[in-house]
Amino acid sequence: MTIYSQNRAEWVITDLACHAYSFVVVALYDTLGEDASEFILNQTQSPIVVASIDHIPHLIQMKPKLPNLKVIVSMDELEQGELKGRSKKDLLGVWAKEKGLQLLSFSEGS
Repeated sequence: MTIYSQNRAEWVITDLACHAYSFVVVALYDTLGEDASEFILNQTQSPIVVASIDHIPHLIQMKPKLPNLKVIVSMDELEQGELKGRSKKDLLGVWAKEKGLQLLSFSEGS
């Protein structure tokens, strides 16, 4: 499991949940850079990334280089921020699906 965001409540909740089930947690940070994020995701073979909404487009774009990535969980609500009559979930969800990814919001699990 990989967490990709700045520190926030959802980061801690995800980390604690992973530890409760003995999942290994890998953290990605903006300061690592694009190449390092891709390298780490491939080295860890992480199938799930829990990320803030600002990182999701980048993760979807990198999907062809990340064969093990299957699911992205957004820490932010995907229904917020209508864009031309469509929600972010519609826009990102379609793009993610085209790349073979499942896109969920953090609140869908609760």
